[in-house]
Amino acid sequence: MRLLITGDTAGGVFTMVTELAEGLNAEGWHVTVATFGPQPAQLPKNIRWFHHTSKLEWQPDPWAELESAGEWLRQLVSREKPELLHFNTLCHGNMGWRMPLVTTIHSCVPTWWSQVKQSPLPPEWNRYRQVVCRSLEAASLLITPTQALLHALQLTWPLDFRNSLVIPNGVNPSHFHVAPKEPFILSAGRFWDEAKNLQALDAMVPSLEWPVYLAGEVNAKSNCRLLGQLKPEELAGWYARASIFVSTAKYEPFGLAVLEAAMSGCALLLSDIPSLRENWSGSALFFRPGQLDTALSDLIRNADLRADLQRQAWERSRGLSQSVMVSHYMTAYEQSRRYACAS
Repeated sequence: MRLLITGDTAGGVFTMVTELAEGLNAEGWHVTVATFGPQPAQLPKNIRWFHHTSKLEWQPDPWAELESAGEWLRQLVSREKPELLHFNTLCHGNMGWRMPLVTTIHSCVPTWWSQVKQSPLPPEWNRYRQVVCRSLEAASLLITPTQALLHALQLTWPLDFRNSLVIPNGVNPSHFHVAPKEPFILSAGRFWDEAKNLQALDAMVPSLEWPVYLAGEVNAKSNCRLLGQLKPEELAGWYARASIFVSTAKYEPFGLAVLEAAMSGCALLLSDIPSLRENWSGSALFFRPGQLDTALSDLIRNADLRADLQRQAWERSRGLSQSVMVSHYMTAYEQSRRYACAS
């Protein structure tokens, strides 16, 4: 089948799209990828990939750039002639595409806002709501990476979710390895993103017996030892040696960094939110607000518990592999074709 997949380059969606495209190529599919957002440092060389540098729908005043990006996408589709479109972006679904359309919702502003700000979305986001809602309405099939996100979307958007599936993200285990574990804690994410809540971890650092390393963008002074933005292979090396990986997220629709850490044999200490419970219950230690300091100190001092959690996380990660994700998406594509024919 000829397939065109969209995505953005601003976060974990880029990783998911890369993993999916590589897996589908290995299955003999003819895949084209089109991404939007900031220009990436490099694009995978083994995938037919096109990029349009533009704002994304959740960024300030993106509409003129989104319109230009839509016309670029229309020309690309005309040239590539896919039989099915798979959107991992939320703004170009309603352009009159004459083929089955699958949309994976990785996140959205209203669900982010409700769980991070814990208040209604302000009126200045009304145009975003309208654009995204029209795009989602055009899909033959809606997909989310967790049941927790699907539930949040059902409470947020006035859409018919009867044609929807949950397909967890997956990564290739060969990209990660387990090395002798060293006495340090690792976390990853954008320090400025309120959803990641990394300030909660940062405040604990002076009282901990082990150092805390942080990978990702930081725009403020931090108590952590800062690694900056690492290449995937560099980050894999840190995962491999870290004894503990911490996620302090208030909002995490899936959590690719958690999966990558688990595939590297890290003990997982995670905030107690529905999506992380869904993926890692029985394979991680969870903490509620106010419990992080105690949980970290206990885990540092209890080598047996760390070893058990490291093994459990690694075993659980095997079910969230690239091959499992690709198999589910191939089934979903066939299902979307049936839905499109029936409508």
